[in-house]
Amino acid sequence: MAATVSHNPKSILAAERQTLRFGLTPVFLSNDLQILAALRSYLAASTGHEVELVTRRTYQEVTSLLISGQLDAAWICGYPFIQYRSDLDLVAIPEWNGRPLYQSYLIVTRERQGETIRDLRGDVHAFSDPDSNSGYLVTRTLMHEEGLDPETFFRKTLFTYGHRNVIRAVAANLAQSGSVDGYVWEVMRDLEPELVGRTRILRKSEWLGFPPIATSARRAGTPVIRALAKALLDMTRSDQGRKVLDMLRLSGFGAPQDHLFDGIAAKVALLRGGLVSIGARLNRLPLTWRVPLAVTLLMIAVSVIITERVLDRLGSMQEAYLQRAATSYLDGVTASISPSVLREDAWEIFDALERLHPVNTDILPAETIVTTPVDVVLAATNPASHPSLEPIFGGLRDRFSGTTIRVDPMRGLAYLKRDIVYQDQAIGRIYTVFDAAPLLRERREVLVTLVLTNTVLTGLLSLTGFLTVRRMIRPMQVLESHMIEAADGHPRRIDAADTFGTSAETRRLYAAFNSLLQSDDERRALSRKLAEEEKLASLGRLSSVMAHEINNPLGGLLTAVDTLRAHGEKPDVRNASLDLLQRGLEGIAGVVHAALATYRPERHSRPIARSDFEDAKVLLMPELRRRGQHLDCQIALPDGMSCACPSGPIRQATINLLLNASAATPDGGVVGMTVALERGRLVVEVRDQGGGLPRHARRILVGEPDGSLPTGSGLGLWIVRQIADEIGAAIEIADREPVGSAVRISLLANADKGIDHAA
Repeated sequence: MAATVSHNPKSILAAERQTLRFGLTPVFLSNDLQILAALRSYLAASTGHEVELVTRRTYQEVTSLLISGQLDAAWICGYPFIQYRSDLDLVAIPEWNGRPLYQSYLIVTRERQGETIRDLRGDVHAFSDPDSNSGYLVTRTLMHEEGLDPETFFRKTLFTYGHRNVIRAVAANLAQSGSVDGYVWEVMRDLEPELVGRTRILRKSEWLGFPPIATSARRAGTPVIRALAKALLDMTRSDQGRKVLDMLRLSGFGAPQDHLFDGIAAKVALLRGGLVSIGARLNRLPLTWRVPLAVTLLMIAVSVIITERVLDRLGSMQEAYLQRAATSYLDGVTASISPSVLREDAWEIFDALERLHPVNTDILPAETIVTTPVDVVLAATNPASHPSLEPIFGGLRDRFSGTTIRVDPMRGLAYLKRDIVYQDQAIGRIYTVFDAAPLLRERREVLVTLVLTNTVLTGLLSLTGFLTVRRMIRPMQVLESHMIEAADGHPRRIDAADTFGTSAETRRLYAAFNSLLQSDDERRALSRKLAEEEKLASLGRLSSVMAHEINNPLGGLLTAVDTLRAHGEKPDVRNASLDLLQRGLEGIAGVVHAALATYRPERHSRPIARSDFEDAKVLLMPELRRRGQHLDCQIALPDGMSCACPSGPIRQATINLLLNASAATPDGGVVGMTVALERGRLVVEVRDQGGGLPRHARRILVGEPDGSLPTGSGLGLWIVRQIADEIGAAIEIADREPVGSAVRISLLANADKGIDHAA
């Protein structure tokens, strides 16, 4: 069933409904075309859908496509799964060595001393991806637990966007330590033992949930996801599925188990104080939403503060007003009933309370009770509830506090008491309960007004912020879309129509971007031109010695022709002359054929074969003879054998390395070349007897790829690196004893592109 590998987001949007769009990233899974082709073929056959494998460089890119619905499913890491747990749903979990678990390894160079992370202070440390659990989160959490400052502990940190690249960086001593996926390290130890052998494990983490296959929550349970889940779970039941599992070095796929990722969730909570999900989602919101959201939150905070202060001030004013009104009422009551209290005349007291009850005021006493100094009731406005000569109800007495009024919002009442004093002696006590409902109702009305006003203002300001920011960042969105297209390999200049109505600063920014694209086009053109010139220069250097090799037999050939003219009738002379002519012409033809095969334009015309390396040897021999050097050549490939590796790039890389080795080796020295098949990989090793590769040369071959041309020397090695990156080959460098260096190029012998377990 047809399937494609896509790197273009537009192709994702244009995919038909029946196409299963499956996301991958080389941070974890290999970019090996053989593995991808086998996985795609199996999924297509097992699900009954066309399969489109969508590769992106980072976990963030793949996760964003998955959440936005541009992918049906993806092979992601446990860290982004925890970050977006509410937006994602598990489909299946890979099993390694029979378990859905793996570990994070902290690795260092093989000779490095130390046993704990504290011994790595001051290192250059390699992480794989900022959204990788094993390649970032585990180490950062460990540093947090140890009380180490991530900003100052390591001298420098770098992201390689591939676990294999972390291993390469540590093995080449570009980084002194690294955080790597234990599964990838163990697999690489079998595939590339020499590379992994230059590292050692400093620390292993606890077992954590293996990077899962996930889908967006809204796609969970759809027919295509059910078909995908069944295909993954049934992988061990078919020969095709078992072949894919063998290539991935996995035992199979198991059913989803959310609890497997609780350990990762705990690390996330520890590292970010439990706010990682909210913080990560807020940080990933577009700026057009973040600014209005910030305005809204700020306005809500301001509204709460203002409302609280207004209500507090209003409450204080109301209580002061209530205190004055109540005090005035009690002053009148006290003056009127004092003589009656002295006589303990209940009727006179009751009659005075009835006459003094206010009617035209906002503050009305709901109940007034007059007692003796020991709280025995003399009279009350409600005798039925408080009979005379009975103690006052204890629960009511507890609602009064001191000489200040106390408001109870739940009951809508206010409580105030006062002692009746005659000649500096308390002769009685007045308990008064006031109706505070009007004041509390006024307070509620103010609260509602404030809330409604603040809500309207907050909404208007948020909308204004949204529209303003959207207009302000529109130019940045245009620039972002063009930069994403450029990063995907489809650069496009910003049209004049996009600059209409923009500010002068934006137009200058667009012009700078267009100039950058033009400069990049010119740089690429110059790179191609210089690479071609270097190839021709290499041919030129060989041509001078080739001319000598061709000229040497010409004298003998002309002599043989003269001999044939003079004595051609003699059989023995004729046969001897013809043999001489044949050998001489075959020698010339061999040199010319080797040169043409190496420098013809087509790069992927046919698979590599033993004869290609024989041609490289023929081309180099004249230069070696000129300098008195010897070639130690071992080609451990059967005659007539060929593999799927492209011949053109490998031939040119081999020639460049041989020329570089010859230039580094002293006159009379030995240049070595070994070609062999090791563990299913084609390995080409070129050796010299020079003083070792300079630092800049090593950086060109195994440093971080940046695509820039080297200044001064090193163009030939730069071409070798470009070829290796193009065909997915690995480059390794080793020092030889007592002198010299060895450069190894290796790639899968049965694929168009070599493995990159870079996870």
